[in-house]
Amino acid sequence: MNRIASCANRILILLFLLLILLPGLFAHREKDRVSDMENRYYANVPSLFLEDDDDAAGDTVRTGTDSGDTSAKGSGTSTDSAAAEAGDSLPVKRLNTNFNQDFDSWIQDNVRGRELAVIMNARLQYALFHRITKDDERANEKNGDLFFVSDDMVSVYQFTNRMSEEQLRNYIDGLKRIRDDLAAQGISFYYMQCYMKESIYPEYYFDSVSRLGPESVGRQAQTAAEQAGIPVIDIWSTLMRHKDEDRLYYKVLDPGHWNLKGAWLGYETMIRTFQEQDPDIPLADLSRYEIVRNHNKAEIYGMTYPVEEDSDDYNLLHPASVEEDIHEVYPELADTLHYKEHSHLFRNNQVNNDKKILCINDSYIRMYIKNQLAESFRETMSVDSMNIDLLPEIVRVYHPDIVVIETAEPDSAIGVDEGLVSAYAGHH
Repeated sequence: MNRIASCANRILILLFLLLILLPGLFAHREKDRVSDMENRYYANVPSLFLEDDDDAAGDTVRTGTDSGDTSAKGSGTSTDSAAAEAGDSLPVKRLNTNFNQDFDSWIQDNVRGRELAVIMNARLQYALFHRITKDDERANEKNGDLFFVSDDMVSVYQFTNRMSEEQLRNYIDGLKRIRDDLAAQGISFYYMQCYMKESIYPEYYFDSVSRLGPESVGRQAQTAAEQAGIPVIDIWSTLMRHKDEDRLYYKVLDPGHWNLKGAWLGYETMIRTFQEQDPDIPLADLSRYEIVRNHNKAEIYGMTYPVEEDSDDYNLLHPASVEEDIHEVYPELADTLHYKEHSHLFRNNQVNNDKKILCINDSYIRMYIKNQLAESFRETMSVDSMNIDLLPEIVRVYHPDIVVIETAEPDSAIGVDEGLVSAYAGHH
């Protein structure tokens, strides 16, 4: 009897160990896996030893990207350049003191069946408690609008992420230096400040959140740029003038960005601003677009969000522009650009000008306007805003007639754009 009990105990221990080990044995091990459903990078397989600052650049930069494309950017310094700065010395390995946390993150993100579990949890939570489980999104119960609610996004509404006097001065000095450098080469420069939904439609935001400052960081940046004599594409005035005619931002399909009607107004504002200096730049004819009113619903982790919205889709029937591989056309930039997946080049042989535009932009142009711009220029290049520090090299290779720097509100205040623009001014 004792032998049977001992054997049973060993079997139970073996089963217990298997249950612990199986998730790790069968977990995904691919590097830089992307979750389309959760809109972020999954954690990579952890390393017991690290070389130099591997944990500060590269893999771990990509692990916390819940709120879209800008949050995956990191510092803007490529790992190649960092290695070059380190010299020719051999890398020094050190123990990864965060291995336990990294291992937990990897298992949680990569265990088989995770997506099904996330979907089931989302549906149960919403059905039982009317709760959205996506960490960076919340619904306003009074009208059903979805908003991003990470700390950075809430600070946009509260006006608490405004730049300090020193940050603002550095930012504007950087923009002035860019303007002057480009003007010396005969290139026109424009600054384009874009705004979050809560800045244009504060009436749809949560009543429980209070504003704690005089104006948003976007208004702060645009006003300072205008006062400094920097050419500005005034998106704010356009949106405020038309905001009550129809919704210009998505209600539920996208918690933060403008819809296609808002994007069209943004494109029109850009072209009208360019035409003040160069009337040969045409505005695409709306008759070339099929505008269809669609009834839409959003999906959150596979769950259909039960609030609907109507918005217009703008479908260009016969595009004159063709997208080409930016790295084949301009091979000198192939190993230079940061975030190559956000680099786009269009050529248009039907437009009646020889103008080339370079947009160093965030998501408002990249996701919603670049294709319209391509109908107005012979060549249109769109690269991620993390490439501001590479502007002289891009200009040398591409030879644009117009350069636009577009920035979104969360990035204007801290880190990305202020830091890179200031760095540009300091290095030239």
